[in-house]
Amino acid sequence: MLNLILGITSISLLVGFIVSFYIYRKRKDRQHLMTIIESHKQQLFLLSNDDTAEQEEHEQQPDASPQTPSEVTASFAELLVTTMLDCINIWEKSTKTNKVELADRSQIWTISIDSGRLRTRSLDKYLHIKKLPNNPRWRNVVKTCHFILSECHLTDSDRKLLTSHLNQIMQVIKSESLDSL
Repeated sequence: MLNLILGITSISLLVGFIVSFYIYRKRKDRQHLMTIIESHKQQLFLLSNDDTAEQEEHEQQPDASPQTPSEVTASFAELLVTTMLDCINIWEKSTKTNKVELADRSQIWTISIDSGRLRTRSLDKYLHIKKLPNNPRWRNVVKTCHFILSECHLTDSDRKLLTSHLNQIMQVIKSESLDSL
């Protein structure tokens, strides 16, 4: 009888330890994910502030000579298009909505009404390499990635894919900015 009580007690202690360890790991993983999401929200906020500052500068200096559109390297253009295609695919997969809803919720891309249908013409330009503008707004692409990373429940593979796209875009931008010095 004593052996039975001792066995049940040891098994219940073992099960209690396993459950508490599992709960601890889940909380730690959730906390790590929340810090990553918060950093993406901060990046999105900072990029939004950068865009408003640029718009104010352009409004204050109307006499400034217009900048000539720079030629975008083919690899950078492909990177932007691939990133936006992956963003749209991941958005549709995780939210079960379309790109119009992404444009509406993120407020990064404009939505227009054409023949009674909602259209995202500015976003659509970033989905085909031939339609990509000569001077693409790469910040909008980066903001879209940060928005999806901060607002959607993504799988680890989707999160890694978008993060790698972000890192690649930022490396190209950094290298181009260093080359222009």
